[in-house]
Amino acid sequence: MRPKAIMWFERLYLASTGITVAAVLFNYGTLREQAIERGGSPAGPILGMIIALAGGLLFWFTVGRRASNIAKWILVVLTALGTLTLPWAWGEVVGVGALYAVLNVVAYLLGIAACACLFQPEASAWLRSKGRNGPVNPDIFS
Repeated sequence: MRPKAIMWFERLYLASTGITVAAVLFNYGTLREQAIERGGSPAGPILGMIIALAGGLLFWFTVGRRASNIAKWILVVLTALGTLTLPWAWGEVVGVGALYAVLNVVAYLLGIAACACLFQPEASAWLRSKGRNGPVNPDIFS
């Protein structure tokens, strides 16, 4: 069976991904206008949302369901880089609107909490063993 820390990772990470998608949907008009003003594609915000959703689901699946330790480290590095660059992008985030800024902060915090779950001893051991330690659950990857 999957450790509780992995189950918490899944919940938190899916919530983070969902909030990121919601932030774009709730602020699509403003994001679209900004893209057009900058000479970008009006479809840019939707494309960004699709990429965020696909990436979020990919990491959720590879880490939470396939027990990939490599995916864990890629996710941790990307989360750290995103968090470190947030102060430089903060002006643009706030420029979209207060709701967008709040949702982005909540999504970042949930993503950081999800990554922290991956460093719990039970989760680390489970990932190192590729999901094989503990009682065998035939439905683990279904």
